[in-house]
Amino acid sequence: MRIISGKHRSRVIKMVDIDTTRETTDKVRGAIFNLLSFYPIEGCCLDLFSGSGAMGLEALSRGCSKAYFNDLGKKAYLITKENCKALGYSNEVVITNLDYKKALQLYKEPFDLVFLDPPYKLDCCNEIIEFIEKNDLLTNNGLIICEVDKDTIIKPTEKLEIYKEKNYGIRSVYILRYK
Repeated sequence: MRIISGKHRSRVIKMVDIDTTRETTDKVRGAIFNLLSFYPIEGCCLDLFSGSGAMGLEALSRGCSKAYFNDLGKKAYLITKENCKALGYSNEVVITNLDYKKALQLYKEPFDLVFLDPPYKLDCCNEIIEFIEKNDLLTNNGLIICEVDKDTIIKPTEKLEIYKEKNYGIRSVYILRYK
């Protein structure tokens, strides 16, 4: 696995090589960031189910100034820490090893980008989107990017609309923004 673009382009990062963690492939990650080509990658991002941290690290490489990473899996947490250190990130990152609900309770500042890629069996994206909206955890121009099983339906909320939707084999990617 490698960083696709930005200041760390082509740098290899470690993967979490266990069955409970499903990494976003370089191809799909590249496609997601191509969908974001209209959007300036800057500010603060959240990679809530980080695995190796690839999505947040890609965002940092492309211009985000800060990233929050969280994964409940101990191995994923340790590999994210290792990948951040290997790319020279320390002050720019916050890495936690918590259940996503506990992690969300910690965040006080709004995010410019939120990456949600939970395990497919954990159908929680709609719940998280509502929590983010209710607790003002998304900047006015912020985006939520959900990568889910193709049979999962992401619903717009009172304030957030589905801006883009794309299918990649067994995965669907939804991008939400404020109306």
